[in-house]
Amino acid sequence: MVELNAYLGGNVSEADWQRFQTQILTPAFPEGMTVAWARGQWRNPDNGRQVREATRVLTILAGEDTRDRFNPVENAYRERFRQRSVLVTTRRVCGSL
Repeated sequence: MVELNAYLGGNVSEADWQRFQTQILTPAFPEGMTVAWARGQWRNPDNGRQVREATRVLTILAGEDTRDRFNPVENAYRERFRQRSVLVTTRRVCGSL
């Protein structure tokens, strides 16, 4: 089993997030996921300024194909919400669904 964590930042309204989750995220991972609110910070490489923004931490537990299944979700998020990047981590875990 693989655990994927994605850090989805930007000032995204609740309505926009719900549409994204319904249209993109849930069809890609109908088995389920966990979404937690967080506050993120990163340095803008264009001007060196620290940027603080709302972040959603998405956790998905699924099979070995999790990263491949998440790639289109990541690309859709970056495009829809004009995000430069999405931080994604994966690791093998022992668990059962």
